[in-house]
Amino acid sequence: MPFAEKLVKRLEHWHRHNEDHLCDYQQWVTEAQRQGRTEVAAHLQEVAALTGQISDRLARALAAARRDGGPA
Repeated sequence: MPFAEKLVKRLEHWHRHNEDHLCDYQQWVTEAQRQGRTEVAAHLQEVAALTGQISDRLARALAAARRDGGPA
C-alpha cells in the first residue's frame, strides 16, 4: 500500500478513535455533574475541550493528506 494511502487510513482511524473518546468524556461530564462531583466534571470538561481541539487538528491533517494525493 502506498504511503499516501496508509497516511489517510491512519488519520481516519485516529480521528474516529478520538471522536469516540470525546463522546465518552462528555457523557462522564454529565454523569459526574449528576452525582455532584463538580470538580471532577470540570476537569473532564477541560479534557473534552482539549480532545475536541485534537479532533479538529486531525481533521485538518486528514484533509491535507487527501489534497496531497491520498485517496478521497
